Amino acid sequence: MIRAEVRRRGGRIVRLHVHGHAGTAPYGQDLVCAAVSAIVQTAALGLGRLDRDAPQAKVRDGDVLWQGESGDPGQVILETCLLGLQDIAASYPGAIALSVKEEENP
Repeated sequence: MIRAEVRRRGGRIVRLHVHGHAGTAPYGQDLVCAAVSAIVQTAALGLGRLDRDAPQAKVRDGDVLWQGESGDPGQVILETCLLGLQDIAASYPGAIALSVKEEENP
């Protein structure tokens, strides 16, 4: 199962962590994994190139972790990524677990 975790602080996304495999088809042929990967890696690419305030995402072997503060362009990218993940989670609830939580302000 793919696990996607989104954390907000003050309504803004401050963490996105996606890892695991959907398991809906053999490795390399899983369309759910491919869809999630395309959405999340495109968001990571957009954050790196279109929001100079955002830290780089760490991408390694099916694991993507982004955390920190971003400017408004980064928030638009992250919110769009979240919309895509929510849509896939609604269509394939057994393949992706999505958690969205609000953190306390430090």
